[in-house]
Amino acid sequence: MQYNRKWILRLLGSILLLAEVIVLSGCIRIRTSLPPDYEGIDEFAEYVNSNADISPLSWSVDLDKDSEIVNILIYINDQKPYSELDSIRIAANEFLKHNPDYFLNDYLIRIWITTDDPQKLYYAKFSNSEDLKIPYQNDNGKPEYNSLCAVEVLVSEEDLDYISGLDDIVSIRFHPANPNETLMIGCCETVSSMDCLTDVYVVGNWYDYFEDSDLECTVHDWTWN
Repeated sequence: MQYNRKWILRLLGSILLLAEVIVLSGCIRIRTSLPPDYEGIDEFAEYVNSNADISPLSWSVDLDKDSEIVNILIYINDQKPYSELDSIRIAANEFLKHNPDYFLNDYLIRIWITTDDPQKLYYAKFSNSEDLKIPYQNDNGKPEYNSLCAVEVLVSEEDLDYISGLDDIVSIRFHPANPNETLMIGCCETVSSMDCLTDVYVVGNWYDYFEDSDLECTVHDWTWN
């Protein structure tokens, strides 16, 4: 009888040990399958990281599932040519186009390119909506466009050739890196060559020049945020 009791206790101990191992291995599988720290947009972020011309340092994501809004800060080392920054937008659009069922296709998306500078200067912003300002909200309830075709850019003369060749931009906001007449004229000529453009936003002292230039898009006076 004593022998049977010892045997039963050993059997129960083995069963408990086995159960513990199964639970532990399950926890390990769960832990190791967790995505990177991209707040639920890891597939999107990994694709952009792998296909853009620059390697972001890190991402910061503010995801509002109830309102279907996502604000993404992508941190880089320092200022880059706009063509390199725009490769982030292009890669993002490629992913969303190739993955039509991905949840971000139903969201208002804003991507902000910045550095760790305490002043938080934004070198570029990309969105599927005209709404690119703080506070983060979508007054219309839904994105206006089916791709990231609204942009804001800290622009210099070296960027103009690249920007003039873009055929998928609907709305552009210019913030001059070095505000001068040459850059103003160059930006205006660039806008006139962009067939798909419907809206251009310019700083106050450029507005009259753009408004008097008979552009085929609507000119807006605005302040860079």
